Order: sequence, then structure tokens, then C-alpha cells
Amino acid sequence: MRRKESKLREQRQEANNPSLKENPKMADDKLSTVSKQQLAEAYAKLKSRADKMRNMAKDEGEALVRDVITIGSGFGVGYYMGMQYGEATKEGETEEKIKEAGQIAGIDFDLMVGGGLAALGLMKMAGKQSDTIRAAGIGALSAWAGRTGQEKGLESVLKEEED
Repeated sequence: MRRKESKLREQRQEANNPSLKENPKMADDKLSTVSKQQLAEAYAKLKSRADKMRNMAKDEGEALVRDVITIGSGFGVGYYMGMQYGEATKEGETEEKIKEAGQIAGIDFDLMVGGGLAALGLMKMAGKQSDTIRAAGIGALSAWAGRTGQEKGLESVLKEEED
């Protein structure tokens, strides 16, 4: 097998030789020494490489789309939560009512939506779109984690000032 590969490589190099390009008959003679099986093997290898590259590009494109969905979902949920808190604040609600504005049945909206979408995606209940649904859920959960971390950090600093 290696002998065939080295012979093919040698023939390819000879085909790229400038003197062969100047004398097409010489190139035809070299090409005529290549068997149909060798050509079929070379074609199969090239086709396999092209298929691998095509699949890799497709996978990378899908991953990029999921990343954008994750980021967009995090932004969208954060924006929604900000609007809910802003409306409650504008109406002069108490701090407790403002917190409730971003909740459904006592659970933070971003946590509930994010957890639900992530679970739905993990269980593959959305078929081919499960990874996309999961990405949206991870974005919402990231928004919740960021907001919760910010609140806890603020509480920690304010608590230190009181002490």
C-alpha cells in the first residue's frame, strides 16, 4: 500500500513539473501509466477529506449559532427582568413587590424559564432543535446566575458597611 502511495505521490510531483507542462504529450504519457484503481483510490481519499472538512465546517457553524443564541437569550431575559423591575419601581412599589415583579409563583422568571428550557433540551424532547433550546436555557440561567451573583455581592458590601 505504501509503495502505491509513494508511486502516486511521485506521479503527482512529476505532473506538476514545469517541463511536463511545456510538453503536454509527456504529461499524457505519465498519466497513462496510472491505473484506474490508483485513480479511484486517490479520488476516494480526496472525497473523504472533502466530506470531513464539510462536516467540520457544518459542526462549527452550528456551534457558533448556539453560542449566539445563548448570549442573545441571556440578554433577552436580562432585558425582560429589567423592564419588570423598572415598571414596578416606577409605580412606587415596595422592595418586596419589586422583587415579585420578576417572579412567577415565587420563582425568579429567568431561573424558571432557563431551567425549563435547559431540561427540555437535555431530554431531547425538541428533536433536532434540542441543542438550540438547551442553548437558550443556558443563556437564561446565565442571566439568573449573573444577576444573583451581583445581588449577593452588593449585599455583602452593604453588610460590611453596616458592621
